[in-house]
Amino acid sequence: PGLCRAWGVARAAIIDGGRAVTCMASIARIPSPRAGWPMDERLTSTLSHVKTGDPKDEKPVANHKQAEKRNRQRLRRRQRNLMYLSTMRTHIKRVRKAIDGSDTDAAKEGLPVAVRAIDRAASKGVIHRNTASRYISRLTRAVTAAQAS
Repeated sequence: PGLCRAWGVARAAIIDGGRAVTCMASIARIPSPRAGWPMDERLTSTLSHVKTGDPKDEKPVANHKQAEKRNRQRLRRRQRNLMYLSTMRTHIKRVRKAIDGSDTDAAKEGLPVAVRAIDRAASKGVIHRNTASRYISRLTRAVTAAQAS
């Protein structure tokens, strides 16, 4: 974890349950209200996997202790939520791919794993419970239809 002023980028490691989650933060140079004084540096925060350079991906970070803590919590939660969401999508894609490839055995074996991943994402609040129910219903119907044909 350190600050690299040459590139205007700060890299911080956030500990999340014993594993490090990397956070990139860029420094925006803002003119000082007093003429002749050096430029102010305000920290803007983005996740390390979001490297689009789009200003919409950056949010200003306040300098108050509580606001900085809330920002750290937000980044940790976002990383965790993305993990559950990505895992869920991966398992759904595996079942869909097995259905498209007419591999009904793999689809049948992958369905309970996908359902668990969907339920876990819903229980963590990553997706709404009705959305989870819809995903499970459609996936189950697709597997059943593939086995019937």
